[in-house]
Amino acid sequence: NAGFLFNYFVYFWQRVKNSGVILLAHGKRGYGFAAVNMSFSIKEHSPDIQITLFHEDNTLTQIPEKYLTFIDNFVKLDDEFYEAGRVERGRAKLLAMDKSPYDNTLYLDVDGICLKDITPIFERLKGTPITCQQMGQGGFGDEDIKYDGWSNHDFTFPFFDLSPHTIWRTTQTSWFYVEKGTPLLLELFRYYDKRYPLEKLKYQ
Repeated sequence: NAGFLFNYFVYFWQRVKNSGVILLAHGKRGYGFAAVNMSFSIKEHSPDIQITLFHEDNTLTQIPEKYLTFIDNFVKLDDEFYEAGRVERGRAKLLAMDKSPYDNTLYLDVDGICLKDITPIFERLKGTPITCQQMGQGGFGDEDIKYDGWSNHDFTFPFFDLSPHTIWRTTQTSWFYVEKGTPLLLELFRYYDKRYPLEKLKYQ
């Protein structure tokens, strides 16, 4: 039994090594405090998980050094994260995932807390190139799809190169898992950079 447990541990560790969490803190300094709280909760339940924080300097200036020890790596946001002097929030998530130091990355919004060991997430999602939380799905013209209040299908489907027969799935990106090198991340950049026109939002 001891030999089995050891072999399983080695197998499990090989599956999750070079995996880690990335967090993003920019704008108001409260996001820096939130990132520390999230990091503390992760380390409490998953002490071996690596955490990298992508940040602006102002989000960390009032945090005592001893609390920053819960974070393993710090990456200051570079010029790519900015547009007209401000961080472009949606694209910042994509950039942080693209620049992640890990082969298997779990992005988490900082306004949350970890309540249990997150290591099994990497084991479960290993081999999934990219995924996040699906909130709803339906077909062209359906009116009751969760998280679809913004979308005018007459415009949205051709904008995203979808046929009317495609299943339309809506997502929530408070968490995001991505494996390094997946071309699907480039597809997300491509559609983000097309810039869905605000005047085409359903309730404008």
